[in-house]
Amino acid sequence: MSSTKVKKSHYPNTKRIYKRLNRLEKKFCLLLEEIDDLSDEALEIKFEIEDIKLCLSKTKVHNPLTEEQTSSINPDIEILLTSEVDKYTKKKNLQRHTKSILDYSRSNLDQTEINLRSNLDQTEINLRPNLQIINSEDEINT
Repeated sequence: MSSTKVKKSHYPNTKRIYKRLNRLEKKFCLLLEEIDDLSDEALEIKFEIEDIKLCLSKTKVHNPLTEEQTSSINPDIEILLTSEVDKYTKKKNLQRHTKSILDYSRSNLDQTEINLRSNLDQTEINLRPNLQIINSEDEINT
């Protein structure tokens, strides 16, 4: 049984290995802390970038490109942008035109309905005396 037991003396480097293992564990813990710090920093940077993008998008709406910026645009891209803006403008104008036509038609329909209603009312008033007369003549003939 004593032959199966391992004595530390048989492994002269054991002490050195444990020391090295402890140092590596400490380094590993330090690296984990550093990773946590870096991930926190990365999140902060990500939020800053999102804020900057939001600010840029707001300012571009109110501050169009300067002449210097527009002169640096590739001509092909400028043509594409111009055509897209033209399409957008035509579409908007068409929507406005269509809306005004529909509004006009709706108002005409409303007026026609009012006119028809008043005409029907007048016709009904004109027919009532005749109906009464017919009723009375029928009564006389029977």
